[in-house]
Amino acid sequence: PFRPRQPAIGFHRQKKADSVLGMSESGSASAVVKQYLYMLAQIASHERWLRCLAACEQLDAEMDDPNGVKHREATRFIAVSQFASGAWLDLCPDGRHSSKITSEVFATALQRRHGYYISCAKYVYDAKEAAGETVTIGMRKGDQLANGSKDIPCEHNIRHNGTMYAAANMVRARACGKLVLGDKANPQTTFHLNEGHVTDMCEIGGDLQSQRDVHYEVKVPSALTKTRQAGQGSAAHGGCCASLGHKFGFGNTLDQTLLKVLGCKERGHKSQGPLVHATGKGWVKEHKGQYYDALHVKNGIVKICLVESQGGIAPPTKRIIHNFAKE
Repeated sequence: PFRPRQPAIGFHRQKKADSVLGMSESGSASAVVKQYLYMLAQIASHERWLRCLAACEQLDAEMDDPNGVKHREATRFIAVSQFASGAWLDLCPDGRHSSKITSEVFATALQRRHGYYISCAKYVYDAKEAAGETVTIGMRKGDQLANGSKDIPCEHNIRHNGTMYAAANMVRARACGKLVLGDKANPQTTFHLNEGHVTDMCEIGGDLQSQRDVHYEVKVPSALTKTRQAGQGSAAHGGCCASLGHKFGFGNTLDQTLLKVLGCKERGHKSQGPLVHATGKGWVKEHKGQYYDALHVKNGIVKICLVESQGGIAPPTKRIIHNFAKE
């Protein structure tokens, strides 16, 4: 949703309101209209967005699926509203392989984006339902196909590797050092850069000022998964992340990724009990992330490239892109 950079000061005053509406004392259009026209248009757009979100929340309440994704429609709508989530729809085919997409894949991507049933899987789930198997709404909308299950394995490497190669091309375009790609099949090639976890990418001496190595960890998670965290934590392990993708963007993915990759310092005291998100008080246990060695032993820099499977680019990754664009 749109968030105005500056408040609309004076809207409560009649004289100011008349100016905003374009009515001056002489009845002619006021110059103030041009100043506030963009703001008013965005307010109307924001209102429509909130109405759509309310409709999704109502649909979740009416069609609550105990075997599916909790708050599915609200989470999906917020996920597809994030930065660059619809950029693939603006891509103009230019003959290159990277800009081509088949009609079947395009239709499936649109159905997945807008929360429709996946048409190409209809007959499969119809047959399963006729055979007496349980088929949920989420399954018909592609959640099982996208996330995988015991019966239907899912290949997550395709979306991860595609994002990683695109990120590698972005880094190479302005790199000042050698870019090394990690290989999980041969972890010894990057063991000296980060012990305990295979780095996705590392630019040797990539920081111009300090000449430190810059690591890039690529994550392409899905916001629509059954796995959820209530955020209550435990007395033994302290507070934990909460799954709040139905409340704000990347609420199901970003915090979990930051904790997993970068880790966190201890906060509070164990006697306070686990962290309570509503008050911000409580204990959080220290957690060593996947790049603890690169950060705290080898004094490197770690940046996260997080792109949700719905297409949204997380704020830390967006900041990396904008900084590269300025160079």
